[in-house]
Amino acid sequence: MDRLRAGDPEWVGPYRLLGRLGGGGMGQVFLGLSRGGRQVAVKVVRPELADDARFRERFAAEIAAARKVGGFFTAQVVDADPDADPPWLVTAYVPGPSLEQAVHEHGPLPGETVSVLGAGLAEGLAAIHRCGLVHRDLKPGNVILAEDGPRVIDFGIARALDATHHTASITGTPPFMSPEQTRGQEIGPASDVFSFASVLVYAATGRTPFGEGPTDAIIYRIRHDPPDLSGLPPHLTGLVTDCLAKDPESRPSVDDVIDHLAGPHISSRWLPPAVTTAVAERRAEADALLHPSRGSTDETGRWGAHDRGQRGAASGAGNPGTDLGHAETIGPSAFDGREASRAAPGPATPQDPGRAGPAGPAGPGAPVRRSRLRASVLPASVLLAAVVVAATTAFVLTQRHGGTTPGPAPTPAQRRGGSGGHAPAPVSGGGSTPTWHLLKVVDLNTTNALGTVAFSPDGKTIAAGAPDDDKIWLFGDTIAARTLSGPSGVSSVAFSPDGRTLAAGGHDDKVWLWDVTSGAPTGHALTGHTDTVYSVAFRPDGRTLASGSADKTIRLWNTAPGAPLGHPLTGHTDSVYSVAFSPDGRTLASGGRDTLRLWNTATQAPIGQAITGGTYSVAFSPDGKTIASDGDADDVRLWDAATGNPVGHPFTGHTDTVFSVAFSPDGRTLAAGGDDQEVRLWNTADGAPIGQPLGYSDDIMAIAFSPDGRTLASGGRDGKVQLWGLS
Repeated sequence: MDRLRAGDPEWVGPYRLLGRLGGGGMGQVFLGLSRGGRQVAVKVVRPELADDARFRERFAAEIAAARKVGGFFTAQVVDADPDADPPWLVTAYVPGPSLEQAVHEHGPLPGETVSVLGAGLAEGLAAIHRCGLVHRDLKPGNVILAEDGPRVIDFGIARALDATHHTASITGTPPFMSPEQTRGQEIGPASDVFSFASVLVYAATGRTPFGEGPTDAIIYRIRHDPPDLSGLPPHLTGLVTDCLAKDPESRPSVDDVIDHLAGPHISSRWLPPAVTTAVAERRAEADALLHPSRGSTDETGRWGAHDRGQRGAASGAGNPGTDLGHAETIGPSAFDGREASRAAPGPATPQDPGRAGPAGPAGPGAPVRRSRLRASVLPASVLLAAVVVAATTAFVLTQRHGGTTPGPAPTPAQRRGGSGGHAPAPVSGGGSTPTWHLLKVVDLNTTNALGTVAFSPDGKTIAAGAPDDDKIWLFGDTIAARTLSGPSGVSSVAFSPDGRTLAAGGHDDKVWLWDVTSGAPTGHALTGHTDTVYSVAFRPDGRTLASGSADKTIRLWNTAPGAPLGHPLTGHTDSVYSVAFSPDGRTLASGGRDTLRLWNTATQAPIGQAITGGTYSVAFSPDGKTIASDGDADDVRLWDAATGNPVGHPFTGHTDTVFSVAFSPDGRTLAAGGDDQEVRLWNTADGAPIGQPLGYSDDIMAIAFSPDGRTLASGGRDGKVQLWGLS
């Protein structure tokens, strides 16, 4: 649970805002206080949605219906103003973690708890359905675990997102969709029953019933394959099997489900002890924001933020921990040249951790105040002319970084221990503290998460790709608009050292190469991988390309003829998410869901033992002596490139999964971006944070420094590229 940031409003309608709970596809969620002293969750709609008349119309209709929903197991909508600028809604605040957080942090729930959970969810759905609504996006992130039972949140809201596009669209979270929902058909209560069963499987086993992998593979299994119910308590197997019937008419009704699960009594001990403790911690965090003298902050200004699982979860709040995906709607969003102030919070500048930002409106009833940024002009090296380079796919759904959904939830022993916070050993020189600010937000006309961004060696062009889009965007002042077709879903892009070639890997298991000047393929796609290619990287001499894949291998390629070099590098036991060459080209680092590994590029033999702990991203320092990885939690770790031994203590501060790390070209700064909607920077000489986090309105999936180190590009889950400037 965060303090308010600079640029956040202090009032929304008659509600005073106390802090940040999280954010998602629809907007930012705040902890608020009613005039009568009741804590509430206040959701403020994203500006780009607020500008859509169709969204406002549907939003108003859905809210009107949602306000009629009662019952014990829903977070009730208590107020809303769909005509405000931007629109907002208020629900009851429920102190407790989401089901997603609880399972990620503490492992699957006991069978008895899952039964109580199922009975409560079914009763909550029944209340929703009685008011003529269908949830459409029931998932672990939309279930809050409270002391007196579960709560269903965000009911009916997903339908409002459908209205933001004039073409056919599908909204939902892939692993929890029903077969009819994946086909874009009209859905009813039976679709929620299917999602309900998928949620129970996740609660009991820590995984989804139709596995992981690319979205299209999950969708195929949902439509055609039987669910994997191994590990599900026997007393739930029959019910869940019936609820997961492919034919909606064959599924039981929610009333049937309630009858089947009726009986378990909800007491204050219905949750495992660790989750019960998490509920109490959230209540304490909220109380600390209301009564600051009773609480204490850490160096980041967060209340009780010593562990990722202790962020506030509330109606509509973003959910840290393992991300099971979130609802997205297919279709382009208009790039209308809005200022960065319309798309992101105010610029991040150093300030006291306890400072809540500029004063807001004078009192209750004042409108939401938007942050204002000075108009900034980019240097000629990063003129922003967005270039769409392939046709939009007809069916797109946002998924986890790299195009996968998560595997089994970790056991408590696999979770991160203490928060650390000690400075690592220096990497290279020191220097004065720089200040970073937001230059511009580039809208790429997509609603899909950007999983990769890269600067060309001359800094004049940026390439970006999305795992759910069959296109690569290039923008800058060095090339004309052109179409580059080929990959199916783009997980990674990389420029060759001379800037003439662009490489990309994607869901079609291939590596593609283009001539940047002409836009023409340099030859046939490189084949050999048998699953999604998550990462590509050029060796500094430009003659060798490395690729990492979900098939658990790394391949090296001779870029001139496009031929494989030697045999695949094996040793990883799970997907390989990231590959990086050392500056001298002699060492290759590979990071996967399982471990971080080092390889001798001449002999293709492993160097030392695997480094324990999965990672999404690896990067070499410019001097080649140190490797940064995002660890297996929400911190960043440094390793000695020669020995593989840890260097110093982790860089801490992030409060959710870190997806991307990068060293500045001079090696003095280390940057990381992740699911907490922030880019954090550290001085590598002393490990000290550089200024305040660079906050954005959605999760940060990829980051890259410009060659001169004065611009940082970040790719958001909202399909936009943010450009941050050094002053």
